[in-house]
Amino acid sequence: MKTKRYVVGLAMMGTLGLAAALVGSRVRAQSPPPIVATGQFGVMGAIRGEIVRLSVSNINLAPPDPCHATLEFVDLNGDVLMLANGTPVRRKVELEAGHSAILQFLPAALLQPDQTRLNFRPVLLVEVPPDPNLPPPCVPSLEFINGTTGQTRLAVPGAIRTYSGNHNETLVEDR
Repeated sequence: MKTKRYVVGLAMMGTLGLAAALVGSRVRAQSPPPIVATGQFGVMGAIRGEIVRLSVSNINLAPPDPCHATLEFVDLNGDVLMLANGTPVRRKVELEAGHSAILQFLPAALLQPDQTRLNFRPVLLVEVPPDPNLPPPCVPSLEFINGTTGQTRLAVPGAIRTYSGNHNETLVEDR
């Protein structure tokens, strides 16, 4: 009988000790860092007579959220290209599921008379979706169009780049 009480007492002490240890530490999933999604393109060059068009499409088939994006063209220093009247070659859009938007410019409008080629980089900046587990809904593409014939000379799909951490890790913190 005495042995039975002793074993039950040890079991109770072990259970209480384990409960105290669990209450003293906090277990939580690691918070993922914010996701910054951008459509990435390298440096491109265009000549007189071409039209350069940056497109973005919200490829979600249904809501919940629209795609909030900024389309722009930047120079080799990362500054937004400016038209002669001082207007930046930039457009902010909010696209519902299945909708698209474009931003285009004529390189000839930005070239000096002695220049033949304009170097630039297309940029797509996309706001982080509310649920970071969902992929970014915005997909970019770039076209070079012959200004005389209207034919697409080159089409480049943009790459979606996301920065995210490992969402599957669990951290145990002792207090």
